[in-house]
Amino acid sequence: MLGSDVHEYPYYLLSSKEVIENQNQAKEYYSDYIERKYDGIEVDDKITNRAGTIKWLHFSDCMNNGGNSQLFIDFNPSEKGKIGQAVRFLHDPDEFKVIADSFESYLIPKGY
Repeated sequence: MLGSDVHEYPYYLLSSKEVIENQNQAKEYYSDYIERKYDGIEVDDKITNRAGTIKWLHFSDCMNNGGNSQLFIDFNPSEKGKIGQAVRFLHDPDEFKVIADSFESYLIPKGY
């Protein structure tokens, strides 16, 4: 189990097979969100607004709902973001948020 900024819903690591199978999932499912085509969907400004340039590694799903909330490592952020930042997609209400500046800082929170 992995930690979460949504405390009641921890995450689990995907298998390497699942990571490979899901490698284009963000582009397929979230392009309209990334391009900010809908009002009311929060997308962190550290995340690119060009869906065609998304380079995300989907590495984790939420324990409670099998993937409606997901974690990604972002290898092509916006100018405000950092390469390798951890992005969380949370479903209902839908939002994309950078939850850590790097995978390492996601795994090892401040103070440890």
